[in-house]
Amino acid sequence: MEDKELLAEFVVESQEHLADVENQLLTLESQGDQVDVELVNTVFRAVHSIKGAAGFLGLEVLGGVAHLEEEVLNRLRNLEMRPTSNVVETLLKATDCLKSLLDDVETSNEQDVEEHLLALQAVLDGSEPSSPKDDAQEDDGNSEPVQQSSAAEETIREFLIESFDNVEQLERDLLALEETPSSSELLNGAFRSIHSIKGAAGYLGFGKLERLTHAMENILSDVREGVLDLRPELQGAFFQCIDKLRQMLTAIESDGSDASSDADSLSEAIVKLHEMLLPAKPKSASRTKAADAAQDVDTAAALPSSNNST
Repeated sequence: MEDKELLAEFVVESQEHLADVENQLLTLESQGDQVDVELVNTVFRAVHSIKGAAGFLGLEVLGGVAHLEEEVLNRLRNLEMRPTSNVVETLLKATDCLKSLLDDVETSNEQDVEEHLLALQAVLDGSEPSSPKDDAQEDDGNSEPVQQSSAAEETIREFLIESFDNVEQLERDLLALEETPSSSELLNGAFRSIHSIKGAAGYLGFGKLERLTHAMENILSDVREGVLDLRPELQGAFFQCIDKLRQMLTAIESDGSDASSDADSLSEAIVKLHEMLLPAKPKSASRTKAADAAQDVDTAAALPSSNNST
C-alpha cells in the first residue's frame, strides 16, 4: 500500500513539474541566441526531480528518458548548445514521452522508448541526418548516395504521416475551440500541431509549407498570450489554411515538392490579417465606429477566395 501511495504521489508531483515545460521550451526556441539561462534552469530542475524520484522508485525507463533530456538541458544552460528547432522539438517529444509514461506508470518499465533515447542522444552527439536535398545533390549513381536517398525518402514518409496526423488534430482542436474558445489546453494543442509541421518543413526544405505554418503559428502564439482573441475571421482563415495544408502535403506525397503550390499568396494574406487584427497603439481616446467597420471590410478582403485554385 505504501509503495502505491508513493507512486501516486510521484505521478502527481511529476505532472505538476511538467505542466509548464512545453511553453517554457517554446519560449526558449523563440529566444534564439539570447538564451534565458534561468528559464533553462527551471526546466532542468523539473526534469532532474523526475529523474531522481524515478530512480528511487525503480522506474528505469522513465528515468532513462529523463536522464538524457536532463543532459540536453544541461548543455543548453551551459550555453554549449543553442535551442534550435530540432533541439526543442526533440525535447518536446521527450517530454510528451514522460507524460505518457506517467499516465500508465505501473507498466512504464515495459514501454519501448528507444526512439526518444536515440533522438536525444543524437542531439547530444551533435549528429543530425543530412537533409533530403543534400542527399539528392550527392546522388551520382554510386551505392552510398542511393542508400542516402532511400533514407531521405523514409524521412519524408514519416514526415507526411506525422503532418497529416497533426493537421487532423489541429482541425479537431479548432472545432472544439469554437465551443470553448478560452481553453488553454486546446490552444496549446493547436499551437503544437502547427509548430511541429513548421519545424519539420523547414528542416526538409519545404519553404512554402514552412512559410504558411509560420504565419499561422505567429497568430496562435498571440492568441495563447492573450494579445488576440480567436475571432470568427481567424477561425475561418485557419480552416482555409487547413485545406491548403492538406493540398500541399498531398503534393509532396505525389511529387516530393511543394513548389507547385500557390500557398505563398495565402501566407501573405494571413500575415496581413494578423497585422490588421493586432491591437493598435492608441493614437486617440477611442476609435470611431466607422474605423471599426472599415477594418471589418479590410479583414474580409485580406483572404483570397476559398474558390481559388490550389
